[in-house]
This record gives sequence, structure tokens and C-alpha cells, in this order.
Amino acid sequence: MRRFTLFDTLNLRKTSVYRNPRNISTLKIVFGDFSFSKIPCIPIDKAGLIYHISDKPMQQISKVFIDGEPKTHGYRAYTAYQDETGKSIAAIVFDNPQFDSRVSVSGKGSIKETGELIENPADIILDVFLNIQGYDEASLDLQDIYNFYSDCLTEDLKIACLLQEEQTIREFLDALAMNIHAQWLISNGKSVMRLRWK
Repeated sequence: MRRFTLFDTLNLRKTSVYRNPRNISTLKIVFGDFSFSKIPCIPIDKAGLIYHISDKPMQQISKVFIDGEPKTHGYRAYTAYQDETGKSIAAIVFDNPQFDSRVSVSGKGSIKETGELIENPADIILDVFLNIQGYDEASLDLQDIYNFYSDCLTEDLKIACLLQEEQTIREFLDALAMNIHAQWLISNGKSVMRLRWK
């Protein structure tokens, strides 16, 4: 069992998990609605055919761009693609190599088991703690997270973010709280998040 600690680093994979990566970089995870934004993608093979979007399946990939220009053919977009390590990721597989191209996409990020988009801040916290970090549920205040979920739902509070930096859990919580005008604290040894106006 793994217990929650603030100084753990986010458990993000690197391209080094692949046999022949083009370079070594962190594999991002996409949360929320990026339908009107561009998510940069990175090649995970030396041939420049497979581009990684998110290290978790996505709800939707709506547009693909090469060097900023939208493309409609010459690739297959996978919201769930099994990579060479056996993990399900979101990826673009091109028909021809894209060696020096800047590839990006628009779309909607990680989903719950029900297929619902993860964009409520409480859902992001829960997904990070349970599915990315693998923490034991007993080390979390699940009731507080559910209460925070209800508060965010009432306020129609949704966010879109990319987890792509090596940061501690504390830094992750600090950044999230700052962006949604919330505060977090430790209560009885467990993390608690509150909207400031509640």
C-alpha cells in the first residue's frame, strides 16, 4: 500500500520507457476540455510516426495540426492506443514520418470509467491520488473530496490542465488551489481542499 505524502513527485512516465524514443522527455496527462486550444504532442519512436498526446485515454481528439495547420488525412487518431509497454494512451499514428514537424491536437482529456470527462477539480485530485500516484484510499479524506466535488459542481467550476512537469504533490495542490481560488490544508493528517468563498 502507498500512503499519501506531500513531497512525493508526480508519477509521470518519461519517453525512456520506449525502446527507441526520439528524445527523453516527460509524458503529459491531459485533463479537461482543450477543444479550442492546441495540445503539443511528442514523438515516441525514432521514425517519427507515433506521436504521444496523453498518457491516459482521452474522451475525444477533434483536430490534428502539423506546424499549426489543420490536417484531415494522413493519420489515425486514437483516443485509446496500446503502446509498446502495454499501457493505454492517446496518440496519433501518421502514415508518413513527421521528423521535424510540430504536431498538436485539440480535444477533450482523461475520462472516468463511465466515459465522463474529468474536469471537476475534485475529480482531478481523486484521479491523481488514486490512479496516477496509486495511494491507498485509507490515507485520503474521501468524504472531503466528495464534498469538494459537490461545491465545484454547484459553482459549475471546471478546469483544463496538462500534467507535464516534475513537481511534488504539494506543488500540484498549490497550483490547482491558486487557479481555482481555493485553499488546501492538512486536517488529521489528510489533505483537504476548500473553495475560498465557501
